[in-house]
Amino acid sequence: MLVASRDTATKALAISMNPLCIAPARPEQAAKISSLIKSLAHYFVPDQSREVAQAFLATFEPPAIEALLADASCSYYAATQGDALVGVCALKDGRKVYHLFVASEAHGRGVARALWERASADARCGEPAAGGGVFTVNSSVHAVPVYERLGFRPTGPQQERNGVRFVPMELTTRP
Repeated sequence: MLVASRDTATKALAISMNPLCIAPARPEQAAKISSLIKSLAHYFVPDQSREVAQAFLATFEPPAIEALLADASCSYYAATQGDALVGVCALKDGRKVYHLFVASEAHGRGVARALWERASADARCGEPAAGGGVFTVNSSVHAVPVYERLGFRPTGPQQERNGVRFVPMELTTRP
């Protein structure tokens, strides 16, 4: 157990020593993106053995990620530090937060906020001069505090669909 803790601490230290770079995700990153998301599945799929959960988890396989990266209605960003992929954010139709995941060793380091600021700013750039609007997300129960710090507010009670527990949330932006 101590070895695992040292390994995690060493990995976190190595990541924190490199500057954060956020850029559009590339198809060759699909396998790393898939691996990152699947490493976090325990946060948003409590019982991964259920058949309905398995179907949902299949949407995180590399071919599914590659399809999202090729989808013109999806803006997908990757956060890297050095060679490490530390987070991803995807917006569908410029308003729906489809993915926002940060590697466990990078939690609490501002990665989610940096990804969100880049994705939401890019989404607002294509709008008329008003520049305001509503962003939505179905947040995992675990991530609700993160989204609240980004300005999102719950719009309904906790729900479960396809083996995933979530809280619907939205953020209204002003011009």
